[in-house]
Amino acid sequence: MRWTRSGFHVAVGMRALARGEFDKYARAWQSAARSAISGTSYSYPTAGAADLVGALCRRLIAAGGAIRMRAKVEALHIEADAVRVETDSGALRTSRALVASRAFAPVSIGGVNQPLTIERGICRNLVMRLRGGGQRRFSYVEVLGHPRLKRLRDLSPLVTPAVDPQERILCVQHRSTMSDDAIADACTLVADLTQTRLMESLPEVVDAVRTDVTLETLTNATLKRLERASMGRVEGLPTTDIAEGFIDRRDRLAAA
Repeated sequence: MRWTRSGFHVAVGMRALARGEFDKYARAWQSAARSAISGTSYSYPTAGAADLVGALCRRLIAAGGAIRMRAKVEALHIEADAVRVETDSGALRTSRALVASRAFAPVSIGGVNQPLTIERGICRNLVMRLRGGGQRRFSYVEVLGHPRLKRLRDLSPLVTPAVDPQERILCVQHRSTMSDDAIADACTLVADLTQTRLMESLPEVVDAVRTDVTLETLTNATLKRLERASMGRVEGLPTTDIAEGFIDRRDRLAAA
């Protein structure tokens, strides 16, 4: 598991380097190093990723924190003695601000607007309900070198209510743009899965829905520059693989 994950990140990094995406190249190699060092396995939350968010929220509130919902952060103004946070429901002041690579807003430091380098992309996903296809089972698969398939997750054990034993719920992330017809796209993708032997036989597509996500990511170099320029008022939180994230923040988890 350790070397498989590390090798995957190396492959991602080399592809990024070939495309001239140097920040992504550095992030991938960092993840490769973490995978090689940690060798840690982890369990996916039974009720999905929302379980992680819920647990973090409960811990924050128990420690005396507060969560303000439906308050869009429109700008961060870094001042000498505080951070002024402008939201669509008013302003607030704090001693420090956390800026994540995928949760950010315009930043000014000492009245000077800071340039933000943003990588833009799209995560193309199709969630499919299938009947049949054979007995081969998997949890998560990265597909390297295929022109269409990128990664595959079997969500069947996680959904509520439970699916029929003859059915499964798959989420397929694909590389290229397809049509607007989710059922037609699902038929194309299951044919790919059968051809690559990830499925033993061609299943029936019962239903399908597209769940594409547009991604805007601050580069790690931008996060580090904001940290330095703000003299500690801004803490950057880079995007990483969830398992490497556990290892990277192990000191904080142990102290919490």
